[in-house]
Amino acid sequence: MLVQASGVSPCLLAAATAGRPVRVGVTDDNEPFRETLTEILSYEPDIDVVASWPNAVEALAGLDDVQPDIVLLDVDMPFLRGLDAVSLIRAERPAPHVIMLSMHDDLGYVLHSLQAGASGYVVKDGSAKGIVQAIRDVMAGRLALYPDFEAIPGLLAGTLNRFVEVSRRPEASAKPASLRI
Repeated sequence: MLVQASGVSPCLLAAATAGRPVRVGVTDDNEPFRETLTEILSYEPDIDVVASWPNAVEALAGLDDVQPDIVLLDVDMPFLRGLDAVSLIRAERPAPHVIMLSMHDDLGYVLHSLQAGASGYVVKDGSAKGIVQAIRDVMAGRLALYPDFEAIPGLLAGTLNRFVEVSRRPEASAKPASLRI
């Protein structure tokens, strides 16, 4: 499912218009998954993996050094959960965009991730196609959700878009907002 995001960071626009590959940092505590994903992404001419971190603590410490355009961030990791780290990343810097990676195809995880500031949510289903497409969608300024979460009716997609817009406003509370349909 694609929903138009409320804006594109200057960093991503610059990457798209300058013709350089988008700079991606991969964060996942599952080493075989992280290494395989890094290798798969290395074959994409428009993607440059600039960092690979085993946890969110190391990712936060390394962001300023490698300055990725997008961070792929696992939802559940030791030391600092990805769901908590995305809020820290978005609070401290306008870029990078964050795409959450998860084994959970639960709408609650999706909404929590988006409310925290993620630009996408991808379920790890054994295929890297959704991750690659999510990176490209976020580069183009779209919110990326994979798989399509076909159980979400069209009405909820509009509500989801409004929820993301409201939750990203500076005056939005740090606490999860209630969602009224």
